[in-house]
Amino acid sequence: MKRLSAFIFGFGITGVILIIGCIFFFYVTSPNRYNVLVVGSDQRGSERARSDVMFVLSIPKQGDKNPFMLSIPRDTKVEDAEWGLQKMTHFYALGDRPDDGKELGNIDLTKKEVENLLDIEIDATVEVTFQSFAELVDALGGVAIEQRADTGEQFNGVDTSALTGKTISGEEALTVIRDRFTGGRSDFNRQADERQVFQGLFNKIKKPAQAQQLLNYFTDSAQARLHYKKVKVVRFLIGALIARKGSVSIAGMDQESLPGQSDYIYTPDFGKELYYWVADEEAIKNLVDKNFR
Repeated sequence: MKRLSAFIFGFGITGVILIIGCIFFFYVTSPNRYNVLVVGSDQRGSERARSDVMFVLSIPKQGDKNPFMLSIPRDTKVEDAEWGLQKMTHFYALGDRPDDGKELGNIDLTKKEVENLLDIEIDATVEVTFQSFAELVDALGGVAIEQRADTGEQFNGVDTSALTGKTISGEEALTVIRDRFTGGRSDFNRQADERQVFQGLFNKIKKPAQAQQLLNYFTDSAQARLHYKKVKVVRFLIGALIARKGSVSIAGMDQESLPGQSDYIYTPDFGKELYYWVADEEAIKNLVDKNFR
């Protein structure tokens, strides 16, 4: 009997040690950040379209850090060895797109250019068209965004300032994020609206049922695509749950646009000067070190 008790005790201690070891292993080896590239395009049917919306969402493992959302202007200047001088928006329409039955663009090339620009690894990609974006918003029951200053003008016949400060539908959210010209607004104003809308959607995905609903949509829709590596996302989620002591709540989100300056540069492919957003490499390095490492 004593031998049996000793065996059971020893077996139990060994099991506890193994469990602690596994927890420690998952925590130490899981990535500190999980980076998601989100691309939106004004694609209709099977036509090729450039990216219209682009940002990187970096989710931290530690609970004392906020997720970070970085908008990348569509006119960002990129020098590519194969494609030459291009705007970031062009890469989604260049080259071969994945042969998976989806009516979307070249996400692999776009992902590569973003990784080179920021010197980070992209862990997952999300692609939507304007149509599928509106459908996703409706599937989640709408989205609430903060009040925005009244420009006194309308976009596509809609006063977008009247749509803010309340829960709005997919079509209404689409109208808000497409508005960049009323009242002296610019593409950077639109990027701020885009970040706010997507943050609102991100905050609504808090239950497994909602996450599964989104996964089903991305699987079934020809105009939406989600790509991630299952092993890596599981490792990150386990590490995050350990670091956050089982909590997945997120208090806030930090946001910023890609640092740089505007310029007009002669572009051989077009035979004229085009507007570009020229990234500030030093500022990007500092931003990445602070928010993506």
